[in-house]
Amino acid sequence: MEAIWNHKQLERPPNAVCHVDRQKFDAAAFLLTLDKIIKDLTSQEMLHKEAAILSRLIYRMKRKFRSDKGMKSMLKVNKALLRYLSMSLDKEYENLKNHVEIDQKYITLSSKQMVEYVLVKTQGFAKLILHLEEVSKHAAHFLKCRIGLGHAWSMAIISYAVISRIWILSRYLLKKICTWYNDLYQYLHLFEIVGLPWLPENYELTDDLKSWLLVPWIDESTPRHVKQINIFYTKKKLFYTRHLLLINLYFYSVPNDYGLKNTMFKLITPYDSDEDLASNIQDNNKETKSENAVSCLGNKNISNKIATVTSNNDTGDRHSFELECIQNVSITFEKKHKITNVDKAKEKAASFKNSHRQFYVENLGNEFITEKKKKNSKIKIKKLAKKEISEKLITFDNINNKSDLKLLLNKESYPGLDKLQWNIIKNKNKKLLDKLENCSDEIKQSILFKKVIKRIKNLIA
Repeated sequence: MEAIWNHKQLERPPNAVCHVDRQKFDAAAFLLTLDKIIKDLTSQEMLHKEAAILSRLIYRMKRKFRSDKGMKSMLKVNKALLRYLSMSLDKEYENLKNHVEIDQKYITLSSKQMVEYVLVKTQGFAKLILHLEEVSKHAAHFLKCRIGLGHAWSMAIISYAVISRIWILSRYLLKKICTWYNDLYQYLHLFEIVGLPWLPENYELTDDLKSWLLVPWIDESTPRHVKQINIFYTKKKLFYTRHLLLINLYFYSVPNDYGLKNTMFKLITPYDSDEDLASNIQDNNKETKSENAVSCLGNKNISNKIATVTSNNDTGDRHSFELECIQNVSITFEKKHKITNVDKAKEKAASFKNSHRQFYVENLGNEFITEKKKKNSKIKIKKLAKKEISEKLITFDNINNKSDLKLLLNKESYPGLDKLQWNIIKNKNKKLLDKLENCSDEIKQSILFKKVIKRIKNLIA
């Protein structure tokens, strides 16, 4: 007979209520335990995310790796996770919490059968999570073998990472389930049976879920484990160097922050930014400016020394020296004035030449544009004339010459006729057209021309 905790659809007992003395039952502690269990059950977002990633990986891989053992074990993991989602154990604990009412003398609680039902559901939930842990372990073994072979190692390593996270989360959750069960079981004897008993006669609930599960690792503190995987891979028949891949699996309790603590970004040394480069350029400019300033000061000092030397050696008359200075100033002023006048004359000549050139270029451009417009207009007139001629030669009523007849018969189609009919008309009148071309007499040509048109009109009609 199948165990009661292994039933897929377990019959729940009827909702009944019992009254317990307030002094005998600690309602506050009971509500705290229920709140803690509900909080733990509803805060399994990490496991849900990994389950979603696993389902998408299976969707991507199930065609290529359909006969792979690792893929089959991944499907088992996915199936166990779907069963976990369908159990919805948090609703059962919320139902127990909603039935608790505190009065002055009595406390209203759920019946003993309802608590037994929740405990049995918790047993089944624990067995399911244990199965999930075992299946994920098998899947990880096969995926590790694939990584060691080096075949499709990129997909295998992603799957291995997801499966390893599911494995550690399932272990953590199983330890939590044992504490939930033991905390709730200690209140079982305080509840009263209302109506018929729900549990079978031979079945007894265990007082300790850890001993019932018989799992050796449940009390062990699993240390941090580092696995080194040597990967050899080939691409286009060329052997590449061996890659050493370190996968750190933290087997303590689940961390508070969901993400990698040691990222690859710590290994990247940032390059100098544009601001640093600009500051370096500014520093270099400052250095060059300071050097130039020093050189200028040196030149000034030298000129001052020379001036002092000349002034000391000056033995002439002071009045004659001043006259010479005035004459020199006037000469330099006249030279500058002449230079400025010459420059102005050159600028005027250059501006006149430029204006003349611009005028000449503009005239040439205007003449070129007018000639182009005339040519375009002539081409348009010719095209229009050709169109008018072609429109006139559409039917046999407008034909007056042998040349018009040739143009019409050289066309690929005729309005109102199929291509086949038009080709038949051409072939039937071919002999007459040959006679027309060979004939030199004008009277005979007119007779043959009329005969051809008459025959074509009869065939068209």
